[in-house]
Amino acid sequence: MSFVIPSHLPVSMDTPLATVEYEVYAKALCTEREPVASKKIFKVERILGAESTKQLHTYNFNSTNITTTLCLNSVVRPIGTNSVQIRIDNITSCLAIGLEVWKLQKVTWKLEESVTVTLPNCPRHPTGQPSQQSETRIIGKKSLRHGWEEHPNESQPHITFSFDYNLNRVGSDAIYACDESAGPEVTHALLVELHLEKHFVLPESPWMTSPPRAETTLRMTRPVVLTDLVEPSVPPAYGGSSDSPPSYADVSY
Repeated sequence: MSFVIPSHLPVSMDTPLATVEYEVYAKALCTEREPVASKKIFKVERILGAESTKQLHTYNFNSTNITTTLCLNSVVRPIGTNSVQIRIDNITSCLAIGLEVWKLQKVTWKLEESVTVTLPNCPRHPTGQPSQQSETRIIGKKSLRHGWEEHPNESQPHITFSFDYNLNRVGSDAIYACDESAGPEVTHALLVELHLEKHFVLPESPWMTSPPRAETTLRMTRPVVLTDLVEPSVPPAYGGSSDSPPSYADVSY
């Protein structure tokens, strides 16, 4: 017999807030010996049918008048790399005798995983609203100090930059997205920080800059879906047997 695990059940996880574990237990009754029992723990991961498409997101930072455009896939693959493209506009402002220019100094990205658990009510307060407890951890992080291109001579001076991000360790204990189950909720987000410095520049000597006049850190956060490639679910095959494999049993919980 084979069956599909219902999608409303939570995935396997082991976190400070919740532990979910699945165990297969089998028992064979023998006529001439004692019954034989066996059990095995197996990992359940939820593969979502999320469509991986490029998405553009624009951020306006009023304190600096800087505008940034972030281009990334909404789906993060746990194995391999995922790319991001960034464009930074409105990086110059005119003065009486020169320009003030924002220059990019460092880019930091973080891939965060959040687990939220709904706590049941105690017997003394059965009618109260259930409370929730959350925990966030970083499953990927890196800082970059070079690799971007400045375009100061175009009609709209800007900075362009692209980078790849992934999990810090391949095969780590990161949990696939799970936000529709009856158990703990697992979500992910990509945080990008841009550290910039403002310099004074003379138009006739753009390569000569003054010490930084100001510094700022711009933060952008986008929710992403951590899941693996979707493969059609088919019943198991049994070697070269011509008999059809059993159909999935209708199991309800």
